[in-house]
Amino acid sequence: MQFIATGSVLSLRHRRKTLLTKTLLVMRLTIFLLTVTMLQASANGFSQSVSLKEKNARLESVFKKIEKQTGYYFWYEI
Repeated sequence: MQFIATGSVLSLRHRRKTLLTKTLLVMRLTIFLLTVTMLQASANGFSQSVSLKEKNARLESVFKKIEKQTGYYFWYEI
């Protein structure tokens, strides 16, 4: 009779441990997905599109046109 009671206690502990493990796994997955979503939203917020069509153009003139469109400046030596 004592063995059966001990067995049920172990079974209850095992169920609690399994439930805790599954809960922690779901929490980790949720945090990961939220982090990825926030990083993607941040990347979309900072992205810009540049339209440029040049043939045989000098690199200096291409950089100047990109600077006018984006506001980013290039530091280079030719």
